[in-house]
Amino acid sequence: MENYYKRETCRLCDSKKLEMVMEFSPTPPGDEYVNADALNIKQEVFPLELVFCNECGFLQVPNIVEPEFLYKNYTYETTVSLNLDEHFKRYADQTVDFLKLDKGSVVYDLGCNVGSLLGYFKKNGMNEVGVEPASGIAKKASAKGLNVVNDFFTNSLSSDLKTKFGEADLVCANNVLANIDHLKDFFLGVNNLMKKSGVFIFETGYMIDLIVNDVIDNVHHEHVSYFSIYPLQKYLKSLGMELFHVEHVDTKGGSMRFFIQKEDGKHSVSENVLKFLKKEIDLGFKDSAVLSKFGRKHSEERAKLQKLLADLKAQGKRIAGYGASVGGTTLLYYYGIHDQIEFLVDDNTIKQGMFSPGLHVPVYSPQKLISDKIDYVVNFAWRYADPIMKGNQEFIKLGGKLIQPLPEVKIL
Repeated sequence: MENYYKRETCRLCDSKKLEMVMEFSPTPPGDEYVNADALNIKQEVFPLELVFCNECGFLQVPNIVEPEFLYKNYTYETTVSLNLDEHFKRYADQTVDFLKLDKGSVVYDLGCNVGSLLGYFKKNGMNEVGVEPASGIAKKASAKGLNVVNDFFTNSLSSDLKTKFGEADLVCANNVLANIDHLKDFFLGVNNLMKKSGVFIFETGYMIDLIVNDVIDNVHHEHVSYFSIYPLQKYLKSLGMELFHVEHVDTKGGSMRFFIQKEDGKHSVSENVLKFLKKEIDLGFKDSAVLSKFGRKHSEERAKLQKLLADLKAQGKRIAGYGASVGGTTLLYYYGIHDQIEFLVDDNTIKQGMFSPGLHVPVYSPQKLISDKIDYVVNFAWRYADPIMKGNQEFIKLGGKLIQPLPEVKIL
């Protein structure tokens, strides 16, 4: 597989002491939904595993699909996620206030997508620069009047950006660091880009939330790292950087906002860093015992879901799925239930009329649940059960039911 390689060492500390937590079914890139014209083209699948480093405590995916292949047809836009735009507005406003940024400060957003966050920094009077590797998405951000560079961020590119746009008062990267295998080059590039007084903020899924909240649909080839404070502190120190503050946020099943400065920066290490570090240690996340229990639990829940759907099909019930997302691809393959599901529905019109990656399950509008008299819907967008039920009241009134696969299998 020329578009794939497997990392044999920890992404942070280079240790070979990696322990398997969960082995998922091999999948294609999770967002590679295809149209009818491409159904005869077999999509390549890649191994997917979740491993824990027993040396430094870092949770990660060692299976790397080359970024140029993974993101060539990338379609996800932040505007399709519920409540994310309002989240970015609060993020920009709070950050400007917390860091006391002056108007005209230089703010970079690495992996800026369609520029949702960047636009709010611009409204706050900042000089904004975005970096976005997906060409179609970068064009949409540029069309909003934002400064956007269509490229992958690297240490080499950081020097070009600094020359053209200036040193950074603030660098942001949201739900980006989890997607990068070569973290050292990225962090060195950020360090090079920042002023001596500059700050780097990255927001990403929090390893503790992934485990405690059972967010296994966040495990896919795009997300290769699951950050926590314990291993991150030591790693940053080796690069001449320091974690000085963290903020926990509720997006994407539980995320952490990490605030980083150069060593000997002006900010003192906050009590929040110490509080969450203590919590990680108290919960046992320095070793693999908690992770092993997590893996066993989801193997058991998978068996429960398979039995439930088999029983419903035997009763003549019709079953569909809700949610045509990257995470939905992970769940379809992990649970092995695609033969039980007639089709998927999704509110995102871009996905309607497409077919799921690899398995080619068709995607329609939620209205098809009613027209086809579906009895049960497996809710792959399980974290959004409340708004999904509110938005599909006719389906519910006709007797339709949602099956929640996570955190444990139940019928709503």
